[in-house]
Amino acid sequence: MLKLILAIRNKRKFAKLYASSKTVENYELKKKYRNLVTKERRKAIREYWKKKSENLNESPRDFFNVFKPFLSNKTTMNNTISLKTEDEVVENNADIVANNFVDYFANISKTLVRPWILTFNL
Repeated sequence: MLKLILAIRNKRKFAKLYASSKTVENYELKKKYRNLVTKERRKAIREYWKKKSENLNESPRDFFNVFKPFLSNKTTMNNTISLKTEDEVVENNADIVANNFVDYFANISKTLVRPWILTFNL
């Protein structure tokens, strides 16, 4: 963890240095510490998951609390689609909204067609 903190400090230091003086050397240092922070962060995350999964027998509740957001979708919010129709009525029913879109896009071709195309005789 200490290695990650030191890497973050150096990353910030060299990012500021590169922002003030954009040279190739400063960019290389910035890139080096940016990649080091990414590597150390990934290691820390792996260690955390490994520790939590190893402690399954000792504290199953902690294990479940950590992994539950990834296993369950009950906490996700359902987004309802609302559509205001021509009559100024707000529709929330998904079937009605879908049918309104179908009607609109099916009938829009009538307004896009040039009138002379419809009136020619064969």
